Amino acid sequence: MAKEPKGLLYAASVDVETVDALASLGVARYAESIGYHAQQAAEKLVKSVFEKNNEAFPYTHNVSFLLNRAQELGFLSFEEGVLEQASYLSSLISLTRYAESPDFQEGEALEAMRALSAIIELVGEN
Repeated sequence: MAKEPKGLLYAASVDVETVDALASLGVARYAESIGYHAQQAAEKLVKSVFEKNNEAFPYTHNVSFLLNRAQELGFLSFEEGVLEQASYLSSLISLTRYAESPDFQEGEALEAMRALSAIIELVGEN
């Protein structure tokens, strides 16, 4: 039986489930929320790596910064392409959280989902 996730890993899993649930209801309709929760899930996943290693994580929403710091500390190892995915997710925090009108489209939500998948894979491998 698999262990239930705790702490940030649990919080990230809820965001991942939220992305999946919203996507099943319609990516175009819920694009901004999908982008927001994808960014949040990625941020919490990377921060969970710090938590796992008993290291205080930096208080930032910047997933690229978190990945770089985790790599500096030897917690993660990854290819440059993952940083591009993380950078995209980082750009979503203000865009999707504080959007005044629906300006985030289906294609962008799909890209956020792909980027989140890359972060999930990275954290799972490490």
